[in-house]
Formats: sequence, structure tokens, C-alpha cells
Amino acid sequence: MTCANYLKLPPYSSKERMKEKLLYAITEGQGSFHLS
Repeated sequence: MTCANYLKLPPYSSKERMKEKLLYAITEGQGSFHLS
């Protein structure tokens, strides 16, 4: 397994809460990571 294919998440109380947090992270993190 490589880190490019692995996303480690904390335990969430529900799938909806996980979706909410992931969408927030994606929105706030746009343009923050540049991989080459």
C-alpha cells in the first residue's frame, strides 16, 4: 500500500458527519497541496 492510495480518517459518529468534514477539508485545502 502506498500513501497515494490511503486516506486515514478518525472515527466519525455518522457517514453524514464524515461527508461534511471531508467536503470542508477539500474546499478549504484547494490549492494548498502541490505534488510532483
